Amino acid sequence: GSLANAKNVPLAELPLLAQQYYKKDDPVLIFCHSDNRAIIAEKILQAMGFTDITNMGSTYSYLHCH
Repeated sequence: GSLANAKNVPLAELPLLAQQYYKKDDPVLIFCHSDNRAIIAEKILQAMGFTDITNMGSTYSYLHCH
């Protein structure tokens, strides 16, 4: 599953793509399968000065809730 308008960004490409396509005050929602990469992505974006980051955690958690 995915969210409407979501972009799949490989972690290794995140700094370059974030800098090229987004403003530092744009809202950013982060999620991944297990939450490990999402946590790393959040830290990368924070270090780059992004200010409106929401880590939604793992897709496993919300896709398998009852």
